[in-house]
This record gives sequence, C-alpha cells and structure tokens, in this order.
Amino acid sequence: VYRTAQRVGLDPTLALAVAYHESGFQQGVVSPVDAIGVMQVLPSTARALSDAYGRRLNLLKVEDNVLAGTLLLSQLVRATGRADLALAGYYQGLGSVRAHGMLPQTHAYIRNVTALRARFRRG
Repeated sequence: VYRTAQRVGLDPTLALAVAYHESGFQQGVVSPVDAIGVMQVLPSTARALSDAYGRRLNLLKVEDNVLAGTLLLSQLVRATGRADLALAGYYQGLGSVRAHGMLPQTHAYIRNVTALRARFRRG
C-alpha cells in the first residue's frame, strides 16, 4: 500500500489509513455492496479506472486492488484539493457528496480514517 501510494503520487498515510479502515489490510474481504479486497473497490469503479489506467485491473489480485484504490484516492484528492472531501468521495461517492452533502456516516468515516492516518504518521 505504501509503495503503490508513493508511485501514484498519493500520501501513503492516507492510503494506509483507508486500507486499514476498509479491510484491516485483508484481501479476502467483500462488502455487502460487493466492494472487494484491501481497498474495498467496487467492480464498476475498477472498470472505469482500468480504462483510465490503460489495462484491466483485477480486484481479486492484491496488487491491482491496491492500485485501484490508490488511483481512486489520488484522483479524488486532485479533484477536491482536500483530504476530507477525497475521503467523502471515496466512501459516499463524489457525485453524491456534491449533490446531497455528506451523510452522517460519511462524517464518521472521515473522522475514523483521519484518526488512523495520524497513527500511521507517528509510525
């Protein structure tokens, strides 16, 4: 997660915090909404990222799963200019955040990931 985040130009502590919160770094996790793996990426998101990245990303492979999640986070940080809004977009979907504002559970997600990020910064 750390190396992949560096490679895509994303702060590794943000990627580590998301990966830990989403799955506890476990590749075998599948959510009730079918988000897959370490970074809990939806298959539809992986298809869109595959087109942008220029090759198919297989969410069942840990390397591709982490790449998909870090690419998405990186895009969201660039699009919003803020880590909290990027996290909201990762959790809720940026279109939904812009159309409806952040849901209460999105605020909780941001608080939790931000706390984890601080822990990863300290080592």
